[in-house]
Amino acid sequence: MAHTDPLLLSDAALEECVDGCTDLDLLRRILRKPDVVEDNVVDEYLFGDHFQEALEGFADDEEASENNYQWGCLIAENINLATTVKKSRRRKVANPQAAWPMPKP
Repeated sequence: MAHTDPLLLSDAALEECVDGCTDLDLLRRILRKPDVVEDNVVDEYLFGDHFQEALEGFADDEEASENNYQWGCLIAENINLATTVKKSRRRKVANPQAAWPMPKP
């Protein structure tokens, strides 16, 4: 499936990818890190690692840190969904020749 560049998402579109609130500049900094985005697809696990690291000072314990990792993975998954290029559905057009009478042998 094709994706558009996640860095082109508007603030509003990026906010929709977050269940809660976080710094959109932080998300964009993570998206710019090496290997996080390849062929416009966000590596959810690598994004989650970087997100967890960025919020390390805010986590009280191991469980909170793991929750931040899971949250980061979910944000990346939502970004991938938001950047998916939807194929246009092609209408099936009846073959006009099908309406013509077939020649008799």
